[in-house]
Formats: sequence, C-alpha cells, structure tokens
Amino acid sequence: SSAALHPSSLSYSHLAQIQLAMGNPNRSFKDATRAYKRLKKQPKKQNKLTLANAAHDLGNAHLSRGEYQLAIERYQEALGIYQKRQDRRGIAASFNNLGTVFSNLN
Repeated sequence: SSAALHPSSLSYSHLAQIQLAMGNPNRSFKDATRAYKRLKKQPKKQNKLTLANAAHDLGNAHLSRGEYQLAIERYQEALGIYQKRQDRRGIAASFNNLGTVFSNLN
C-alpha cells in the first residue's frame, strides 16, 4: 500500500542513531536526512510519531555537527508533534535536547 511507511525510512533512522553513537556524525547526518526526507513525503496521519522521531534524530545529527540553529528547528518540530500526541517521553527528550543546544550557544 502506498500509505504504508517505507521500511528504509525506519532503517535509515536506526542507522543514524547507531552512527551517532559510534562517533560518526557525518554518516549519522546522511542517514537521518534520508529518513526525514522520506517520511516528509508520506501521508501525514500515518507517520506523525515516526516523523517526530526522525526530526529528533536529525536534530541530534545537527547538534553533533555544531549546527545549532538547524538542531533547534528539528527539535521544535519534533516537540510540536510530541505535544499533539501527548507523548511525555518525546516532550521530555525534546526539551532536554533544546536545553543542550542552548547551553552550547553560551
């Protein structure tokens, strides 16, 4: 079905997390970007939480590369989705990571 999530979107998101944990921010950025772009093309209702997670992963990749404004934008996007879904864990993670970005700005 065309409305189903493309499996590679989730795979790229997981790879991004692994690459970041292994200290490969540029590879993490590539994988996170692929996942995020693919999910943005999917039907909105089908993938909101998955899109929030991908935005969060992309924010992490931007943060690791010192791209603070881009990290803020992705974390805020994820936060908005998490708030609409009342996902407390996602909300907490977004606020935590926004705090990390802002502490790096000073």
